[in-house]
Amino acid sequence: MHTKLLSAALLLVSAGTAWGAPSEEYLIKANQLFQQNCAVCHGADRGGYIAPGLTSDRLVQSEAALRGTIMTGIPDTLMPPFVGRLSDEEIRSIAHLIKTQGASDPKWGLEQIRSSVEVLVDESTLPNKPTYAIDTVYDLMVVMARGRYGRGDEGNNARTVFLDGKTNKIVGEIATPVAPHIMDFSPVAERWAWLKSDDGTVYKIDLYTLQIVRKAKVGLTGPGIALSNDGKWLAISSFVPKSVAILKADTLEPVKYMDLEGEDPDGKFVKSAGGPVIGSRINNKFALTLRQAGQIWIIDPDKPDMPVTKLTKVGRMLHDTFLTPDGRYSMVASYDDNKIVAIDFKDDKRVNAIAPGFIETPMSSWMHADAATYAEYIERL
Repeated sequence: MHTKLLSAALLLVSAGTAWGAPSEEYLIKANQLFQQNCAVCHGADRGGYIAPGLTSDRLVQSEAALRGTIMTGIPDTLMPPFVGRLSDEEIRSIAHLIKTQGASDPKWGLEQIRSSVEVLVDESTLPNKPTYAIDTVYDLMVVMARGRYGRGDEGNNARTVFLDGKTNKIVGEIATPVAPHIMDFSPVAERWAWLKSDDGTVYKIDLYTLQIVRKAKVGLTGPGIALSNDGKWLAISSFVPKSVAILKADTLEPVKYMDLEGEDPDGKFVKSAGGPVIGSRINNKFALTLRQAGQIWIIDPDKPDMPVTKLTKVGRMLHDTFLTPDGRYSMVASYDDNKIVAIDFKDDKRVNAIAPGFIETPMSSWMHADAATYAEYIERL
């Protein structure tokens, strides 16, 4: 009997759950497990990303219920089962972390970006045409495969798949340690593209050989990436930390870094995740979406110090964006206001807004059955 009580006491003390605050070492190890297994979907700060936030202030389930969810996953969602992948002790530690701790605030700044740049291939040795059968690289289609657990390490399948759009045949794949999210292509040089994965790593891709030639870790969570019209500048926005960085596209050297914060449409000062960023096609400016702040920041890389024009009170919970066919306007979706706002890259101003009405959540494409409705609207701008 005494042996059983002693064993139970040691278990509780080692886990730091029922009879006292968890030790710093315990929480550090639990957070490491979270970063390795959960951050790809729930965010490096546990505040939410493509999946909900996992923090003590928003979870109503008991710790035991959370353990069950982690073990079995959630059917018909991206949440996989972790039973058999993680030990019972590891699952318990993650459940305890997210049940008892608020969102964290990890940092990743300019110097950390700079020191993370890594050259993998000498670009002077690359061939001057594609090494696989295809008429032109402009026929390439790209599919981002997250894999079951959002990872591309051994036994997992996170990768970028390249297909010939004319034949629908796979011509190559690139595996990344963490799930790939988005790719942007050079407007001026057909062989180059830039891939961003959900852990904030940016990869420079040679489309002639379908391989990574450079990489840099620009943040910890977030999908935003865009090329300037001249192909010289790369804008990278992040959910974690809440920031935007401007890089030299050819070398991935960072040249500007800004924290994202400001007054939201309701007058509250907030720190804001960096949503989509898009590059103009009439000049080299970027339009960056500040999700929670409801602002659009227009960044001009052609001017000294890359000045920023801040457009406020654009809308609540901004996210998806796309360019009009002429490249002058960025159309930004305001989720909570159920409207689409036009941002003018020529005059750096908000032009107008429309309420789609036909969808609950406006997205980044032409979604009306009668496309002429949008065409007419754009002409009126």
